[in-house]
Amino acid sequence: MTHWLRFEHENQSGFGSLEAGIITVCEGDLFTNPIPTGQTLALSEVRLLTPSQASKMIGLWNNYHELADKQGQAIPDEPLYFIKTSNSYLPHDGIIKRPPHMKAKSCTKVNSASSSARLAAT
Repeated sequence: MTHWLRFEHENQSGFGSLEAGIITVCEGDLFTNPIPTGQTLALSEVRLLTPSQASKMIGLWNNYHELADKQGQAIPDEPLYFIKTSNSYLPHDGIIKRPPHMKAKSCTKVNSASSSARLAAT
């Protein structure tokens, strides 16, 4: 399986495939026949970005019937949608900045584009 990623290197964003810590840089469209450029980069040389440049994510809440049952919710006749805007995505090792008015020292739920996120101590 190919592992695709987006990255920033020398103030330029790009994408490529990752194997054994080496990125094979590609050009074109990630989803339509990406073309290797011949350039390679070490994973340690780049900053990882979110997997794609999404403008929004639209999801269905009620495809989780088990959760609805657990919460005592009835299954609605029509789908329930939710939206996440582009500013709700976080890259790998991104920092969740706590708003100044928030007093909590921890976060109980994180939705991010990566599995690695930190809550900033402010």
